[in-house]
Amino acid sequence: MKPLKIKPLAQPNRIFQYWKDEKAVVAAIVVFALSSLAFLQLNIIVPLNRLLEGISRIKEHDLTVRVKRINGDEIGFVTRTFNQMVRLIADHETKLSEYARTLENRVQERTQELSETLAEVQQLKERQDGDYYLTSLVLNPLISKKVSSETVSIDFRIRQKKSFRFRKWSGEIGGDICIARSLSLKGRDYTAFLNADAMGKSIQGASGALVIGSVFESILERTVSAAVFRNHYPERWLKNSFRELAKIFLSFDGAMGASLVIGLVDDRTGTVYYINAEHPFGVLYRKGRASFIETEAVLKRIGIRESTESQTVVRTFQMQPGDVLLFGSDGKDDLDLGDGNRNDDEYLFLSLVEQSGADLDSLTEQLGRRGELTDDLSLLRIEFSGMMDRDGRRTLTELINHHIKQEDYAGVLSHAWTYLDEHPATTDILYTFSYAFRKVKDYATAAELGERIYLREPDRPGNLVNLAYCHVKMSSHQRAEFFAQKALDLDPGNDVARRIQDMIAEARPSQGIFN
Repeated sequence: MKPLKIKPLAQPNRIFQYWKDEKAVVAAIVVFALSSLAFLQLNIIVPLNRLLEGISRIKEHDLTVRVKRINGDEIGFVTRTFNQMVRLIADHETKLSEYARTLENRVQERTQELSETLAEVQQLKERQDGDYYLTSLVLNPLISKKVSSETVSIDFRIRQKKSFRFRKWSGEIGGDICIARSLSLKGRDYTAFLNADAMGKSIQGASGALVIGSVFESILERTVSAAVFRNHYPERWLKNSFRELAKIFLSFDGAMGASLVIGLVDDRTGTVYYINAEHPFGVLYRKGRASFIETEAVLKRIGIRESTESQTVVRTFQMQPGDVLLFGSDGKDDLDLGDGNRNDDEYLFLSLVEQSGADLDSLTEQLGRRGELTDDLSLLRIEFSGMMDRDGRRTLTELINHHIKQEDYAGVLSHAWTYLDEHPATTDILYTFSYAFRKVKDYATAAELGERIYLREPDRPGNLVNLAYCHVKMSSHQRAEFFAQKALDLDPGNDVARRIQDMIAEARPSQGIFN
C-alpha cells in the first residue's frame, strides 16, 4: 500500500490577487450604480419633479411659473412645450380678462346698435305697410262689379296671400283681380268679365293687377262712352282688348306678366265668348256635375312676346239656363296638404265645386279646410238664368238646310239674322251664312262673318279660302293674299287658293299696289 500524498495549499500571493480583483469589480459596480443614480436624478427625476411642481402651481392658477430646461432631450422638449403652453394660457387669460372687463360695454354698445337697427326695421316695415295700404287704396276700386243684366249674374271672391296692418287699417294685397261690367256691342247687351293673376308677390303682383285693372277699365269706359268702340262684334272687341293688354305688358320688357281670362256673355242667349291666356281652365257646373270646358291651352300669358305675336283665338261656349261657369286663378289648386305634400290633383277643384254646389262662400271654405292656400286666390262665378227656344232653333235649322239643298241662298239669308240673333255661338252655321252672302255678292258682309269665324277657328281651310275670295272682290289684295297663303300652308294642294293667288297676280298691274 502506497502512502497518501497531500497537495500543498495555493500560494498566498495568488489568493491575495483574487481578492484584489474581486474588490475592483465591486468597486466598479458601486461607481456605476452611483453614476447611474446621479444621472437619473439630474436628467430625469429632477426635471420631472420640476414639471410636476409647475403643474401643481398651474392648478393653483399661477401662470407665472416657468420650468427650467436642463438639456435638449425628450424631457427637455416636454419642458419647452410646457412653458409654451403656460405662456399661451397666460396670454389667453389676459385677453379673456380684458374681454370680460370690456364685455359689459360691448353688450351695451351692441344692444344700442340692435335697438337702432330694430327701430330702422320697424320704420321700414311701417313704410312698407304704408305702401301696401296706399296701393290697396288704388287697387281695390278697380276690383269692381257693375252688372245690370237680368239674365247674367256675376259674383267673385278674392283672397290675397299677403296681409298687412298699417296704423288702424288692415287689409290684403296681391296680384289677383276680378272685374265685371255691362255694355252693348252693335246694339246687343253683353256682360264683360275679367279674371287675372299678375306675376309676383305683394307689391310686384299688385302692380301688375293695377296695370290690368286700369287698362281694362279704360277699355270698358270708352266702349260705353264712344259709339265707334261699340260697333264691333264680340270676337273683334275681345281680340282688340286682349292685344291692347298684351302690348302694354310687353312694354315692361319681362318685368311684369299675367295669366288671365277675358270674356263676354250674351245677356239674351247665354253665349260666352272668351280668351284664355295660360289661365286655369274654366269649369262648368250643370245639374250637379262639374267639368272643364277646355282641354288644351292655346295662348301664353301676357308679358312675353310669344303671346303678343301668336294668333289670338276667341273661344265660344253656349250656356243653358241654370248653368254656372267658374273661372279662377291657380291659387285654387296650390294647396299645402300638410306634411310637406302639395296638391297635384287637377280634379280636386271639380269635386269641391260639386260638394259646394258652386256656391263661392262654401267653395272658399272647403278649399281652406282641404289645405292651406299658398298663393293668391280669386274665383269668378257666372250664372245664366235666361230662356232657350230649342223648338224655334230646330225649325230655323230645318228651313236653312232646306234652302241650302235648293241652293236658294237668298232664302238662306232670309233666316240668317234671326238665327244668329238667337244662336250666335254656332260656328258652322256662321260659315254657312258667310258663304251665302258671298254667293249673293254681298262680299263685305260675307267677309265680316268670315273674320268672326277666323277669330274662333283660325285654321279652318274653307273659311280661309272664302275670306280670300271676298277680299279679292273688295280689292283688299293684301288681306286676300294673307288668307290664301295661310290656306295653302294648311293644305298645299288647295287648287282654289292657288286660283285666288292667280287672281291677285292678275289684278296687280291695274292696281299698282295692294290696298
